[in-house]
Amino acid sequence: MAGLGKYLTLCGLVLAGAIGATLADFKGKKMRVLATDVERGVASEFGATGIPMDMTQVIPALQRGQLDSVRSTSVVLAVLKFYAVAKYITLVEDTHIPDVAMMSKMFFDKLPADLQKTALDVGRSLERYMEDVVLRFDRRAISLWKSKGGEVIYLSDKDRQGFMARTAKIGDKVMGGDPQLAPMYNLLKEAAAKTRLSDFERGLGAGR
Repeated sequence: MAGLGKYLTLCGLVLAGAIGATLADFKGKKMRVLATDVERGVASEFGATGIPMDMTQVIPALQRGQLDSVRSTSVVLAVLKFYAVAKYITLVEDTHIPDVAMMSKMFFDKLPADLQKTALDVGRSLERYMEDVVLRFDRRAISLWKSKGGEVIYLSDKDRQGFMARTAKIGDKVMGGDPQLAPMYNLLKEAAAKTRLSDFERGLGAGR
């Protein structure tokens, strides 16, 4: 496969339900997570119990008290009308969900050089456009949540930095410790370190 571009499709994860405004509030909570070692590890790091569950079962589980919260994105939660059963969302903003645009390398290799360049140029030009689209969708979802009577909670800078520091080691353990995943995981970490925003740049983009 030939890579044409990488796109941010969903913004940082949030927790909907009875969680609270500090990391200490996570303790003892039952949290719907994806069925991965990383997701379960994130929950347990803060004293919560990560429970994998089909998304179609989450709203009934929240209503029955089988779950206290669900780890997802603001866009997904707003579209599925979780505000009908969960007043609060806590924005953790610890990760993103990326997509990549791919083309058959056999097909790509048969294209003339000018069309290969066009395919690559278009794919990369869409990267920034898609980032803007996703950010608009995220802001729209937050506005919808508030308009339906919901409340949005932001972790303090101290708690968010603590969250990121404590969860970083989970990826290192789960993916960095897997012989098959470790080479790609380490490459991704190196790329992230090279392109990470400075504190100043991050401040320019801040604003809630």
